[in-house]
Amino acid sequence: VAQQESVRALFSYAYAARLVATAVAGLLVDLAGPKVTALLGAAASVGAWLLLGASSAAFPSHYFSFLLLGGGSGLTQLPLLCVANLFPGGLGFSLTLLGAAASLSHAAPSLLNLLHSRGCSFAAVCCGYAAFVALLALLLVGLLVPLEGFIGVDLFVLVRSMPSQRPSVANSSDPAALQLQQQQQQQQQLQQPAQVQALQLQAQPQAIQLQHHLQQQLQQLQLQQQQQLQLQQQQANPAAAAAAAAAAAAASPDRLQRTLSSWEDTQGLSGGAAGLSTVTDEEYFRPFKLEACTFLYVAVCLYFTVCSISVLYYIKTAREFLTKKAVRVLEVSAPLSILPCVVIGRVSDFVPVVYMMMGLNLVGALSYMFVSIGSGGCVVVSVVLFCIYLALFVSQMFIYTKTLFTSANFGKLAGVCCLVGGLVSVGVEKLYGLVVDGPLAGNCRPILWLHFGVLLLLYLLLLPMARAAARKKAELNCYREIAPKVTTARTFPDVSLRFTRPPPSSRTSS
Repeated sequence: VAQQESVRALFSYAYAARLVATAVAGLLVDLAGPKVTALLGAAASVGAWLLLGASSAAFPSHYFSFLLLGGGSGLTQLPLLCVANLFPGGLGFSLTLLGAAASLSHAAPSLLNLLHSRGCSFAAVCCGYAAFVALLALLLVGLLVPLEGFIGVDLFVLVRSMPSQRPSVANSSDPAALQLQQQQQQQQQLQQPAQVQALQLQAQPQAIQLQHHLQQQLQQLQLQQQQQLQLQQQQANPAAAAAAAAAAAAASPDRLQRTLSSWEDTQGLSGGAAGLSTVTDEEYFRPFKLEACTFLYVAVCLYFTVCSISVLYYIKTAREFLTKKAVRVLEVSAPLSILPCVVIGRVSDFVPVVYMMMGLNLVGALSYMFVSIGSGGCVVVSVVLFCIYLALFVSQMFIYTKTLFTSANFGKLAGVCCLVGGLVSVGVEKLYGLVVDGPLAGNCRPILWLHFGVLLLLYLLLLPMARAAARKKAELNCYREIAPKVTTARTFPDVSLRFTRPPPSSRTSS
């Protein structure tokens, strides 16, 4: 009993360190980038295992090693989610799998214990695992984790798909039409410096800059050809000169315009030329305080807190209300829970995230209902359902935050939500311990039924969240006019482009 209490204390230390590190990781992801944050987390994990292997009675470093272990886990989780940038057509699927992949870590203790039981010393096992973590971190973080977070997606909001403003190719021999076209060209040339200056004041992706560069080349080429056409019309044979100029004008500009049109089709901008957005930075990229003080964010924090309380209580007290067979099923099912998450993750790309959260909440409620019934078959079903619930509840919060809020504050919003939910769950778990050991005299059954009832009451929060999320998604889609094409039809031209917000005095919008 004393050993179990000591292990629970170490678990609480590591869990608390993980919560604080997750909030720090959220800030670092938005400021320093995912790659730097992930490398810091990997270094903390390697140091934790080295200290744990060196721990002894004379050098009791296991307390500090568990703090580093939890901190490294928290610093690594959020940056790894940015790997979803590599799969722009399946954001929900990618985030779900990345979140569910954490369930595979439940197989590590059994594997390390097997190695230790086969004759390897504890220090050798810890040092070997530290070397494996270091090698894996360098490989995965170096190759997959981007320098920047999800901000590359929302950069496209600064450019809207507007009616085509590209001038038509000069292919008419009508002098009146040519004169009218020349006047339009002169007006566009007068407006072009202001547009170019406004473009330079906004942080645009490299693809948009390339498109405007092609448009400017097209305009300059057409203007030169029109000047040549006017000179030829003044010669002795104006009709033949006009025909020759029209034939010449139809060659190179047509090729350039076909190149531009083809490029727009591949970039998902075929609906029209990209122009300056009427949405300013302040309208879309809202400060963290404004996004945090909304019903949608407060509601998801409350939802995540309730889920964290349920998950933490089930994990820490499983051996008190589960049979040995059910505990063994829990140890096997936890790593294998990633398998159904493959299907569920793909569904999350097509079903609104709040409805996915409703279904997941039902899975958690059923797991508590079956374990409260207490019969042998019901307990096994409860364990399987709980493993799915455990693998998905965090990733659904990440998808919710990414879908309904701008990416400029994704790390901070997700990190604070994890911090609030984790700290409250730790406090409530301590309160549960006092109640179970005191008035309930060790009987966990009322607490299990209480969790079942609270999870059902959570639908009173999820229903208004669904309505508010639908309105917020429609509002964001008005801003992200070309984002659906961008995120499903192609990869980003420069995902690692750093977003720099210009000073308020220099922000402009058309």
